[in-house]
Amino acid sequence: MKYYSYSISLFILLLLLSSFDLIAQSGTQWNKKNAAKWFNKHEWVTGGKAAEAGVKYDQFGRIIETPSTNSNAAKVAYLNLEQLKPHTSIDKVEFAREYHAHKLWWDQAFAYMKNTDLASLKPGDHPIVGEDVYARITEGPLKNIDSTKWEAHKNYIDIHYVITGREKIGIGPLSSATIAVPYNSTRDISFYEGKGKYYTAEPGTFFIAFPKDIHRPGLEVDGKGTEKKLVIKIKREK
Repeated sequence: MKYYSYSISLFILLLLLSSFDLIAQSGTQWNKKNAAKWFNKHEWVTGGKAAEAGVKYDQFGRIIETPSTNSNAAKVAYLNLEQLKPHTSIDKVEFAREYHAHKLWWDQAFAYMKNTDLASLKPGDHPIVGEDVYARITEGPLKNIDSTKWEAHKNYIDIHYVITGREKIGIGPLSSATIAVPYNSTRDISFYEGKGKYYTAEPGTFFIAFPKDIHRPGLEVDGKGTEKKLVIKIKREK
């Protein structure tokens, strides 16, 4: 009986410590050093497990039962989060700040990427957490850079992931851009004239565009081409 009481007390203590840790992290003043340290832990991989159905933990936080969806890991159609690479263009400080502001939303977004057959999704919007987190699938030809403008959003953060094909995507600072088309609140988008760096996006690597960024996605790499792409929209912390 005494051992049972001790185990319960230890379990409660661990829960409290875990809660304090989350509170501390959510209130962290993120800078390049501590954000880089957090970033290198790849918490979006381990944290996402908590958003998967069927996961259970012992009193020390170790997984004791894994969900049946883990069997998907061997299928090509499903992402292996452990091998999913964040692109070097991602702002680590902003990522750390936004992730800890709504950790469960981000965990559910990455769990969705892992547990969904992305190749079979039809174009359109697919809810993950109502309107707070949702997936948008597009499929079709890539765009010529001259037919596009830089864009930015106020209310949502974008995770960009190419499912099949490849695209050129631009990322730049909103602070130095000039407005070209005013903000449309219905679409949560503004268009800009600006400058940034261009990268090639391929399966296996994800990009993140924050509200402080302008971005220019879906561009041709070597002339005309097509792609299938996932963008997960996550409501930002205001």
